[in-house]
Amino acid sequence: MAQELADLVRQRRQALKMTVAELAERARDPESGATVSFGWIGKLERGESTRAPSEEVLRALGAGLDVALRELQEAAAAQYFGYRVRWSTDASVRVLAAKIGELGLSPQDQEELGEIAELFARRRPRHQD
Repeated sequence: MAQELADLVRQRRQALKMTVAELAERARDPESGATVSFGWIGKLERGESTRAPSEEVLRALGAGLDVALRELQEAAAAQYFGYRVRWSTDASVRVLAAKIGELGLSPQDQEELGEIAELFARRRPRHQD
C-alpha cells in the first residue's frame, strides 16, 4: 500500500522535532477552524487504515506542518486513490494520471506525461487578470 501522505506527514513532523500530540495541537484549518485528531495522525503515520482526508484536514495539516496544500493534496491523491500528478514547469497545467502502477507506466512514461503538460501550457493562451 502506498504511503505518500503518511511518509510526508511523518518526515515533516520529525524534521520540525514535533510529537504527534504537538502536531495535533498545531493542525488547525485557517479557513474553517477544523482540527486533526491525535488518533487520526497516529493511525496515518503507522500505516493503519484511515479515511481519505478532506480538504479541511489537509489545510489543517498544512498549517501545522508548514507544507503547501498542493503538496499534501498530491500525496493524499497518490496514497488513497493511486493518482499521480505531473505539472508543467510554470505550474499552470497539470496532468492527473490514475493508477499509474496498475498501468505499468515506466519512469520515462511518467516523465512524458510531464512533457505533455509542458507542451499544453506553452500552447494555451495566457489569461490576463
